[in-house]
Amino acid sequence: MSSRKSPRLPSGRPLPTSRARAEEQFTLVRAICTRTSPFTAKDLESITGVSASRGSLVMAFWCSCGLAERAPGRGAYKATALATAMAQAWEKGEEHGHAAVRQLWRSQWFYRSARARLSPGPVLREGLVTTLMRLASVGSEYRREVDVLVDLMITAGLLVPQPEGTLRWHEQSKNPAVASSADNAAPTPAPAPADHGDLPGVHLPGPRPAATSAAPSAADALAGGVEDLASLLSTPLQLADLARLTTDELVALHRHLAGLAATASKLRSRP
Repeated sequence: MSSRKSPRLPSGRPLPTSRARAEEQFTLVRAICTRTSPFTAKDLESITGVSASRGSLVMAFWCSCGLAERAPGRGAYKATALATAMAQAWEKGEEHGHAAVRQLWRSQWFYRSARARLSPGPVLREGLVTTLMRLASVGSEYRREVDVLVDLMITAGLLVPQPEGTLRWHEQSKNPAVASSADNAAPTPAPAPADHGDLPGVHLPGPRPAATSAAPSAADALAGGVEDLASLLSTPLQLADLARLTTDELVALHRHLAGLAATASKLRSRP
């Protein structure tokens, strides 16, 4: 019997390589944005010090984000117009560069999914990783890649680690009650990567108006990155989520769930 491992099935969504740390990947991103001619991973190694073997593995994910594209020649790439526009942000400093990457990611599946998962308030890293793995249609064999994806979002400033070990969305207040309202405002329609011509500047969008209700509607959650209603309803409620509700809110939640169960039962009982 052969002891060779079966090859992994491709992930359902683009994921970063686990062979390069988040800090190394951002070093490569900065170098890519400054390139005005085609380049290879070996060229990037001479600039960044990140080995060509790891650099070549990094490219697939960042190409899927719209930062680079293939060029004629073996292992050759070129920066997109979007990446070139981001060069100004990196020249201003790392903070501006990270802000530009956050803008770049606005149309990406993991941006929308993480925002929707954290919209009620901070969650444990494990809970976010589980959600991303489910939406990427991968199992534990891709756990390291998803962990690196979370590390990238932390480094870019999308996710903010909290003292108690949870992660919050960067636009949320440290107060969970305020955070829910601020982050559940109607999301800006996500343009395709090619439409980010105005990217940086870097002109970040102003604060979004607070929603009238702290509880996100199904439509808001879908727009925020939850793939369908089934995904929305299947997201587990954490004890910490329930602990933030008032008595009236708990009673209202119970009534809504009871009504949903009754309606579903009626629908299934019909011929």
